[in-house]
Amino acid sequence: MARPSTYTIKQTADLYRVSIDTLRYYEEIGLVVPARNPANGYRAYQWQDFSRLNVIMSLLDMDFTLAQIKELFGDHCLAKSLDLIEVEVDQLTERIDQLTRKRSKVESCLLELAKSIHAAPSERIVLSHHPARPYLSIGPLDGNPQDIPLAVAKKARDLGFPIDAFHSIPCFSLGTATMSDQGEFTSSEILMYSAAPSFESDRCFPEGDYLSVTFSGGAGKTPKMYRLLCEAMAARSLAPQGNPVEFWHVHEYISDNPAEYIQTLEQRVA
Repeated sequence: MARPSTYTIKQTADLYRVSIDTLRYYEEIGLVVPARNPANGYRAYQWQDFSRLNVIMSLLDMDFTLAQIKELFGDHCLAKSLDLIEVEVDQLTERIDQLTRKRSKVESCLLELAKSIHAAPSERIVLSHHPARPYLSIGPLDGNPQDIPLAVAKKARDLGFPIDAFHSIPCFSLGTATMSDQGEFTSSEILMYSAAPSFESDRCFPEGDYLSVTFSGGAGKTPKMYRLLCEAMAARSLAPQGNPVEFWHVHEYISDNPAEYIQTLEQRVA
């Protein structure tokens, strides 16, 4: 009978496409402890080591931790292997659910962007009925608007939700009675909205009729657009309900070119 093949640590690392340090770590924690060549003390990896390494690489590809793998080898039997496979099924199900939610969010983002890009050039005023839409309050806008990105990052950290700069829409509750030195409406509150939100919130834009206009040109153009909304409300015998809200579809997270910014100004009416 032919003698079983043995590999050095370098040959074994090359075979499994891992580093020599990785194999040394597996030996240190007792996962794979190769025999030593009595003539020179070098590691000699044999069939039983390859068997273990095959299992380890398979389980790592299934996203198991080294601690879980070591636990399996501590009680290496059919029942334990079946338990791990059931765990893998649960993990895959959760990953599929997460990816499905992410895909829904990306698709919603693309749809919102496409709608805003299509609507912006015409600056058409639209009356629509919306269901209740949840939003997240980032907090009051105090001082410099340039502090908004920091406020969003802090809120994301405090609540443990992803910042989601590409898939969520920053929006602002506007005060129309006062103007900034730059000729822009002041904002009383920073909000975050997503058609497929990754956050939970008990705050909503109320169900109801909304008059809106989508346009490009940045916040400096908002007062003019709001005057058009007011004229449309008067023409339709509608009354504003609460503050208008401005949704920013294209902003500094998406483009450095202010000419590409697109926003929707929305006023609930009755």
